Amino acid sequence: MTMPGAYSNPYPNYNAANIYTFPPGLLSEVSHWVMASSPYPNETVSLVTAIAFLSAITGRSYNTFTGAGLNQYILLLALSGMGKEAIANAIGQLLKAIVKTVPAASGFKGPSHIASVQALIKWLTKQPSILCIFGEFGLKLRAMARSPSPNDVALLAGYLDLYGKSGGGVVDAMAYSDVEKNTASIVNPCLSILGESVPGEFYNNLDERMIGNGLLPRFSIYEVVGNRPYLNADIVKEVPSVLVQRLTDLSAHSLQLQQRGVVQAVGATDEARDKFREFERWTTDQINNAQDNEVQRQLWNRVNLKALKLASLCGISLNPFDPVVDIDCTMWATNLIVTQTQNLIGKFERNEVGSVDGDEAKQKTAVIRIILEHFSQSFENFVKYGCDETMHRNGAITHSYLSHRLWPLPAFKNDKQGATPALRRTLQRLLEDDDIREMPRTQMLAMYGTKARAFVISNAQTFGLKPLKSVEQSGGVRFF
Repeated sequence: MTMPGAYSNPYPNYNAANIYTFPPGLLSEVSHWVMASSPYPNETVSLVTAIAFLSAITGRSYNTFTGAGLNQYILLLALSGMGKEAIANAIGQLLKAIVKTVPAASGFKGPSHIASVQALIKWLTKQPSILCIFGEFGLKLRAMARSPSPNDVALLAGYLDLYGKSGGGVVDAMAYSDVEKNTASIVNPCLSILGESVPGEFYNNLDERMIGNGLLPRFSIYEVVGNRPYLNADIVKEVPSVLVQRLTDLSAHSLQLQQRGVVQAVGATDEARDKFREFERWTTDQINNAQDNEVQRQLWNRVNLKALKLASLCGISLNPFDPVVDIDCTMWATNLIVTQTQNLIGKFERNEVGSVDGDEAKQKTAVIRIILEHFSQSFENFVKYGCDETMHRNGAITHSYLSHRLWPLPAFKNDKQGATPALRRTLQRLLEDDDIREMPRTQMLAMYGTKARAFVISNAQTFGLKPLKSVEQSGGVRFF
């Protein structure tokens, strides 16, 4: 078996410039190869592919230094045309190369559809460490949270239970009136999931119920942002022999551990252990600070475990035969998981989730938030919307800007009467309550050379502002 040498990046032209920066080792090597082999290379898609694939290989054979298994539940959010097809293609090519030497590695790839929990358990009985790639997974999450069928309830319970079983747990045998459905017990089963969905579809259907049933908080959510890249004219079609050898060695080692019934613990440096102790206390503080906000409590509750699993996978990526989590693995994993969690919590706080049908309270909250952002942030943030600098300085906000920002939100887009009437109703309520005032058209023309409809803040309390000093300006009140 070949021991891993010093890591060198064979594809230096690809660099992740966001929170999904590639860590060193096999994770980076696989990620860079997925980039190089993709028609439309994407950093996030490539990293997700590497994490999911390595978790299937290692999840049953390694534990964190706390005794948790390394299986991963991953949700990838990406618009159409952003390169999601690279996941299945890349994993297929990697497995094809590995099984030439390690035929048993073919079992790491699980089914793409699971009809029932019995079917899942029976598959795991034969292949106890698998990665399942599910398309349109956002719809499945919704179905399991809203009026689920008995089959959905059972499958949800199975997913919840299996998340924590790869660390030496046991799935008990199940008996049914139909004996053909009976399942045997499984020791240390490892189910990793990579679910795919479109951001709009996922967020429009996301609500507290999808958090409350406990499944979504177990998922690490990776969202593809930015534009689609141009076609890769220099696709690398073959998997480099060095990468094949490293993955083959890892697969063989992992399967040997499984055959012997041995689980290898991933060590950690003292610095990494101290940081994780600090991180666990910090996440506990986030839970306590959330008080009765059950969404935030649920989301923060799994953060430490998800980061620990990911950091351990990073340690294996550096040296599969003597894996150790160092401070770099620790900071990479904790920062990534915290950022994902804060992003999702922010979606709830800004009312950017849920298929809302005429929810006037959420519509009003959204309008207030957008107006306050315009009021409190620097002008550079609004140039792309065609805002006028003088109007921004004076606190005047146009109807066209509000429409541009608010119409796409679920609270408006999914209103029965449509986004335009919903915004009209909300602005009218704010005007009637004297929370905002409309600029007279004559004043707009005199001050800004336009008759565009515009508004200014008139009630500081509604927007959480405290006027230390106020002057009449632009027809409203400006705060300093």
